[in-house]
Amino acid sequence: MSDPPMTIDKIKGVLIVLIVVGHNFLITSAVPGLYRILYCFHVGGFFLLSACLSRHPSDGRKLADKSFRYYVPYALFLTLYSIVFSLMVAGGRNPADTLRDYVASLVVPTADSIKSASGVLMLWFLPSLICFTVFDLLQRRLGPWAGMLITAVCHASIGCLPREWFAGVPWFMPAAGFMLFPAAVARELWMREARIARFVPAFFLALLFGGWVWKAGYFCDLSLNAVPGIDSPLHLLAVDGFLLSAFFAIRGLPLPRTAERVFALLGRESLSIYLFHTLVFYALLKLRPQSVLGEWAGGVVVATATIAIAWSLGRLISRLPRLRGIVFPADRRQFLASLMNLKRA
Repeated sequence: MSDPPMTIDKIKGVLIVLIVVGHNFLITSAVPGLYRILYCFHVGGFFLLSACLSRHPSDGRKLADKSFRYYVPYALFLTLYSIVFSLMVAGGRNPADTLRDYVASLVVPTADSIKSASGVLMLWFLPSLICFTVFDLLQRRLGPWAGMLITAVCHASIGCLPREWFAGVPWFMPAAGFMLFPAAVARELWMREARIARFVPAFFLALLFGGWVWKAGYFCDLSLNAVPGIDSPLHLLAVDGFLLSAFFAIRGLPLPRTAERVFALLGRESLSIYLFHTLVFYALLKLRPQSVLGEWAGGVVVATATIAIAWSLGRLISRLPRLRGIVFPADRRQFLASLMNLKRA
């Protein structure tokens, strides 16, 4: 039995709100440990959702379309952030170095090249999701048992290796490889409607594992390849347990109808919010007057405004079909058709 579209959008909406909060240092600096908790599952939840919605291995054409759908907004927003970053640090960098990092980020993106070119690391998610989609297709074609075994070995091993080994690995392959096993587990639970996938047990498991992560000081940051391995089994178990239980708790989260609609609206524009929110956040920091609310309350106000503005920008693009077909195309055909229509206009 498949979930209704509103449930899928609600999950996206909750996750994107948590990402915006996690990237808001006004809030995370005011609440000790919040950053660590959110980074254990907020972006990882989108990997799990992607796997759960891909129940059957895609053919090559669908895979190409999906990769194209992620790559185009990545390339466009990398360009936007790189231009803004270059203007902000005018004279502080050699233009040739900036151009080199920009081209490298388009072709073989790494954490260092993206950060150097654009000034922000959050764009890492889309190249990693492309890589994850390819890896997921390959492991599922190996068969259920062989695929699960290989992903489990990768999941347990990646965190044991020195992080500096992965600094130059393009397309965030270690992060994508690390997420394959929990994603496969999540897909099985999602399809089988297992007991853990129901709200109450998932909620209490999330509290249990979340408390464990908080108290032990465990951390997981996919963008920096800061992931646990089998050499730290309790750390790995805590992070995996929290990631999976929090994801299914969000899936079954009972909300008032109005709140569910709000999160569903946010979820439909989750990609736009993700790509715009850093730009909006720093613009608001520049423009906001001196606040008497304190960091926590001021951070909540800024986060709310960030989400509202980023969502509005996404909705504006959605209402302009030609522009949406270029910025957020469903596939190559829509992208090319939108470009042709734009030239004729």
